[in-house]
Amino acid sequence: MVKLLLLAVGCIALASEMKTSDLPHTLSQWIPFLFFGAVFLLIVMSVVVAYSNLLLSGIRAIWPNKEYIAYRRYLAATRKWEEWWIRTQKEFWLGLKPLSFEREVASLLQRAGYSARLTPASGDEGVDIFLADGTVVQCKAHKVPVSPAVARELYGTLKHFKASKAILVSRSGFSRGVREFAKGKPISLGDLSHLIGLQQRLGATSAKNRVGSS
Repeated sequence: MVKLLLLAVGCIALASEMKTSDLPHTLSQWIPFLFFGAVFLLIVMSVVVAYSNLLLSGIRAIWPNKEYIAYRRYLAATRKWEEWWIRTQKEFWLGLKPLSFEREVASLLQRAGYSARLTPASGDEGVDIFLADGTVVQCKAHKVPVSPAVARELYGTLKHFKASKAILVSRSGFSRGVREFAKGKPISLGDLSHLIGLQQRLGATSAKNRVGSS
């Protein structure tokens, strides 16, 4: 494309140097002149078509229309709202006490279509939530990532209840040892990003809307 542009510029420069006496006087002389003129027009049209999107973008940047401005404002407002929503959800989940954290996790799982049953606060034998399919769920509201000992305890609980699967939910994440231990075992790990992501998929109408309930 750059070569075409240079060729067009060359044609313009050559034409500017022509004198009236250089113009053709017979039909046979006009044929090559018209041919090169047509080639020149095709080159110019090719350049315009190739760079039309770039030219339109430049025009919009310099002189945007009302619809384009409104669209850009909408995108900016949506991005700010999403950032605000995620920030408030993080604050909400991190501010919950352990029992409230378990209740909110159970409520979120129910909204996601699972039949979730909370266990009593005491004597739960290492299980905070039972799902109808036999999955056992353990919730940890620690302020630091949980250690491998927690994952080993949950694996023992899974064996004890003869469950097919276990889920470990930690709002502060997991140490590398936990992730290594869970590999190849029927243990799923869910952290704060998973909780918020599930809320988003469900329509962002759960925990934060009941902030007073905790």
